Amino acid sequence: MKTPDIEEILKSHAAGLLELVTAHPKHELASTAHLRAIWSVSQLAAADAKQKERFRELLGEHLRDWPTSESSNQARLWLARLLFAENKIDEAVDTYLQISVASLHSLPAARDLRSALPRLIQEFRTKQKSPASEAARISKIIFAQFVMQPDGSFQPTEGDCQRLLALAPLVAEFQTIEHAKFAQMLEAALQNSEARQADWYRPLLAATVAFLSGDENKQGRAKELFIEIEREPSALVQLFDLQNKLSAGKTAATFESWLVKTSEALEATATTAEERTNWQVERAKVLFANKRFEPATALLGPLAKSSPNRGDIQLLYARTLAELPEQRSAALDQWRRVSAKVKDQSEEWFESKYQVARLLLELGQKEKASELLRFLNAIPPGWSKSTWSNKFDELFAKSKDE
Repeated sequence: MKTPDIEEILKSHAAGLLELVTAHPKHELASTAHLRAIWSVSQLAAADAKQKERFRELLGEHLRDWPTSESSNQARLWLARLLFAENKIDEAVDTYLQISVASLHSLPAARDLRSALPRLIQEFRTKQKSPASEAARISKIIFAQFVMQPDGSFQPTEGDCQRLLALAPLVAEFQTIEHAKFAQMLEAALQNSEARQADWYRPLLAATVAFLSGDENKQGRAKELFIEIEREPSALVQLFDLQNKLSAGKTAATFESWLVKTSEALEATATTAEERTNWQVERAKVLFANKRFEPATALLGPLAKSSPNRGDIQLLYARTLAELPEQRSAALDQWRRVSAKVKDQSEEWFESKYQVARLLLELGQKEKASELLRFLNAIPPGWSKSTWSNKFDELFAKSKDE
């Protein structure tokens, strides 16, 4: 007698359960039986396109027939994962967020979303959706996992400490929860932590609290905490990310010195030339963002020479030089080098052409600037559909003024 293979067993199991559900749709175990049938079909879906479509259909049926049952939360979790795997990001997120926060399935949903956040945020930016509002939506299910006591206090587990620390940059960038409130949660995590982790864990947690709290006394204490973690790259990377997110929209003095100090410490702990270069670039970005163009130029100049094929360095160096009136000639040369290497019609290509024409005009080479602009606009599609369109129009008008 032939032994049935696993595929036949799964198909038979699913068919039998679905037959029972059809015969007894009002039975109290109907939703459970239907969900188990879906599980059997899900095991077949990975290698069979027809079974994958059947899996999707059954999930839809379950959500239609038992929309408020606990089993529907499991179905939503499976459906969200399926949609995410198919790159249907918006539908996946909406489905995740329909999972009840009171459900046992909200925790794996929160884990999925937390792991996918970098990709999700990039997706929101690409689609010109608001990362802040989308991150706020997503954070509802994530933060629902950190249960507050009736008196508003928070008693975290050791695992909560690590998860909260990982979420700190998200909170800093998108204000998904009030900074001061999140700092209180982290402080509770610090007090309840048994500190079984590495020596740098508690200082990093405390420094994160200090930066998020807005408390000047705590931020003063951060200088002492920094000494305890300045030789630990993983802690420094987390701290740099947090500081970078918090610095957006702040005054130059607020976080510039911290970002520079942390990037210098990371450069000192780097084990390869590439890592050292990367942290020098990060420091240059901080200086550029805070309009400290001269020290940024001094840092980037040698990097641009030693890394001629690093497009990010060449572009940042060109942008920095262009901000210094006394460096216009050098900036023009650098923008020409950038223009020769970037992809035609790309954002960087339009920027480089604009900057070359602008610098020619500022250097008194009006005819050359006008000729370049006329040539650019004459080659389809011109600049009319680029994000630089208005700037090109204004510059072209200036190049024609007598």
